[in-house]
This record gives sequence, C-alpha cells and structure tokens, in this order.
Amino acid sequence: PGPHEDSCAIVYGDVAGKSVSGALMMMAAHEVLNSLALTHRDPERLMDLANQRLYSLGRRKSFVAVAYLAPTPDGCGIRYLLAGQPQPFLRRRSGDIVELGLPENRIPLGALKNGNYQLCGVEMGPGDLILGYSDGVVDARSPDDEPFGTDRLAQVVADGPDGPRKLVDYVMGVLADFTRGTEPYDDLTLVAVQCDQEAER
Repeated sequence: PGPHEDSCAIVYGDVAGKSVSGALMMMAAHEVLNSLALTHRDPERLMDLANQRLYSLGRRKSFVAVAYLAPTPDGCGIRYLLAGQPQPFLRRRSGDIVELGLPENRIPLGALKNGNYQLCGVEMGPGDLILGYSDGVVDARSPDDEPFGTDRLAQVVADGPDGPRKLVDYVMGVLADFTRGTEPYDDLTLVAVQCDQEAER
C-alpha cells in the first residue's frame, strides 16, 4: 500500500440544516463519499473531490461536517482529517488528556469551493484511546440551559472506563444525567478507537 492507502477508516459526519434540506444533503454526502472512496484512497483528495461535488449542488445553507480516522500504515498511530468537526480527544494510557491538533483548513464539506484539506497524525501507544465527537455533544444543555462544554467532556473522558464501547456508553450516560430529558438541539455522535494493548506483548 502507498502512504495514503488504508485498509480501513472511520468517517463520521453531521449535516448543518434541518428538515428535508438537511436530510437530502446528508444523503448526497453519503452517496458522494461512498462512490469516491471506491477509486480515491488518498483522504485529502477524497475530501477535496467530495467538497467540490457537494458545493456544486448549490445548497449554500446546508453543508456537512466530517471527520476521518484511520490507522497509520505501521499501526502505531492514527491519521485524521477534520472538515468542520471538533478536535478529538486523546487519552493516553497514563491518563493524560489532550486535544488533537487542528489542521490549518477544516471547512465543512460543501461550504466553500476549495477546501484544501490536510491529513494530520498522532502517535499512539498500547492502551491509548481517541474519542471523536460532534458538536452536538458539547452543545447539549441542561434544564437550566447550561452547555455541556468541552472542559466537562474532557473530564468525563479522563474519568471514563477503559475500552471504546465502555467509554462511549459512559459518556452517553453522563450526557443523559446532565440533560435530564431536555430535548437535544442537535444530533449526538461519539466514536472511540483504542490502540491494541496486546501490541506491547
């Protein structure tokens, strides 16, 4: 495989805009990304082409925030691309929490004609875990209209259990307690990946 060819990748997204317009834009984004991924393995090129196709639809008030996560070819890290999505959190095995660095350009797909998307990377060790999320998570509000916020999410990630599925369930539980039945304004998306702890053996 070449330097940008991944055997697997995770892409998650969130459309701006509600009702029929938003649903149509998400359907278009899903179709465009799936069709382009069959012939374009370089994520930067993939996102640039997807952006141009969605921009050509002319729906200026509706665009798609997307994030891409994939293992590095050597299996010792994660490469990521952000197009409108928040910075994922990295929880080291030591318990340290950091936000992944932001690329220079991270415009949502379909918002501008030229996206100039950039692939970033971070090294990971056995047991390190990354949590990606949509802005609906940090924008979730309590009955008193207090936002959940990035700082609170970072603390929840720090306090959460080991394992991707357990961490996602834990965050969702904390969110449910925080909002206490308040109708969410936006969709909630959580994606967690962990470096195989068996790799150190």
